Amino acid sequence: MAMAIVVIIVCHGVLLIITSITDYDAMGEGRDFDMGPYNVTAYSPSPDIDGLVIGHDVDEGRTFRPTRNHRTIMYRRGGIDGGYSHNINDDENDDGDGPPDVRISFELHDPNTLPLTNVFDPHVLCPIGEVTIGRNRRRTGQNRTGGLPPSLVRVAEDDDGGGGEGEYRDGRRRVDVDRRSSGGRVLDFTASLTTNLRIMFVGDSVLVQLAQAVDEFLLEGRTLESRKIGDRSVLWEAWTGHDGGSILAPTRGGGVSATWRMTGLLSMANEGKPPANSVGGGWSRSEIDKFLHHRYRPSTPPTTTTQSSMGRRGESAWPSLYDDNSTIAVGNFDVVVFRVMHGWMELHEITHDRLVEAVSLSRELLGASVVVLMTVPFTNNVKTAEDIVRVREINDDIRNIARAWHSRTNVDDDVVDGVRHVLVLEYGTYVNHIIWSNARHLNYSVTHPLEATLNVFDSEGPTFLLDRLDDETKFPPNPAVVCSRTPNRGKCDRNSLFRDGMHICPETLASRYAAGIACLLGCVYNRRARTNSAIAEERIRICEGECNGQFLSVMPVEESLIDKHITLASFSG
Repeated sequence: MAMAIVVIIVCHGVLLIITSITDYDAMGEGRDFDMGPYNVTAYSPSPDIDGLVIGHDVDEGRTFRPTRNHRTIMYRRGGIDGGYSHNINDDENDDGDGPPDVRISFELHDPNTLPLTNVFDPHVLCPIGEVTIGRNRRRTGQNRTGGLPPSLVRVAEDDDGGGGEGEYRDGRRRVDVDRRSSGGRVLDFTASLTTNLRIMFVGDSVLVQLAQAVDEFLLEGRTLESRKIGDRSVLWEAWTGHDGGSILAPTRGGGVSATWRMTGLLSMANEGKPPANSVGGGWSRSEIDKFLHHRYRPSTPPTTTTQSSMGRRGESAWPSLYDDNSTIAVGNFDVVVFRVMHGWMELHEITHDRLVEAVSLSRELLGASVVVLMTVPFTNNVKTAEDIVRVREINDDIRNIARAWHSRTNVDDDVVDGVRHVLVLEYGTYVNHIIWSNARHLNYSVTHPLEATLNVFDSEGPTFLLDRLDDETKFPPNPAVVCSRTPNRGKCDRNSLFRDGMHICPETLASRYAAGIACLLGCVYNRRARTNSAIAEERIRICEGECNGQFLSVMPVEESLIDKHITLASFSG
């Protein structure tokens, strides 16, 4: 089956869109797929480059229309010979010769074509009908209607397709101050991911929700007709029916996706303390061993390149990882994704030192060279204006840690042993975008999230986020978070955005998270050319910003990217 390939490359301010044809079945099985010669279209934000035009068709009439996130993007014709493959490649040791290697990519789908079925998450869902709370499912007298604001489903472009002012489908006026294309889908899509990376997700029940959705998006052979469970194992349960540790191996593409439920940031002080779902963030070496020693049958036999890139252990260590029955042990992880668990952790406990320690231990205990830190969102655990300020301070610290990590781990462009890159996934901003969009739907007078800065969120937040419903729970939710209609006497019909004041409805919010993760990791691992570390870091930050801006937001996704067998991959160089 033939499919079109579009590769989005952010390279030092230049976005490259690569379009060609490859064999879908070959890629789906995780085998190398050679595109042969391909066309490259380079987009530059500079209006002063000679010979650039806007709106030129690419690849037999296919047009790539920049999203709102790509302001005044222009492009010119160019050409690079080479191929495109899902090869395992050392992210920093590419010599720059030949085509790029792709270690993580993704596709976008219509939910009617490929829905998220929550096959791994049978408990923390958002069923339509009467809302219950707690393990005993106590009735609340409220109903979930499943309603979403129209502006969070699909957004129509202006009649002239050009930006400027217009209206959303709910009748509200839309002001496109940057005059960028604004039509497309917001939450009305799902995703499928392909990777050979070994990724570990660490966090509480919200993180488990998101990671379980990512696992489903990574399932090999996932189709509407046949959604096989694949090679996923629950290593232990936190309590009956709820994953404490799980692992999917291999993923589509030959990678690993693992989830470690934890109620605090990884810390040596918490070793040996009670594990989740107990307070304190306890963990044990035996839990780590279950992940690292887990054996699975790889999609393809290991090659010399595979051996040397598996956590940089080299060929001498390979016999312990590979046996006569063609199974391998996980050994190490490439990436650790942390959700900072406000709620289980008090805000004053989320310190700079705790964050840095968690990043460092990701390498020491799990072998990771890349760490992703999720910013802290608004939840029902944020109870005062002072809490809102402290959350902003924590998130600023997360961003500063990520930006400064390069200077603390690199000396004269030589990477010392340890975590190489820290990336920021703007989960807090994503949640703000969803809440602000729903608040506007409920007639709150707040700024459209695509026009709001962090300072706007901070100034407007205290005017409505501290309101609570009268639902007689310990942590009552905010109306703008959970209501589909304006509340009446402290109760309301519920939406399908959030299950409660903290947990999400995965079928609506998890797809953007998954696409964002794939996009962010591509910034580091989908590398085309080796360059000095300072320039590489700068390009990674540009790519990181593009990924967060497009997917960890309510930025519409172009209709032309949905269900067109188009594979997306981000690059930073």
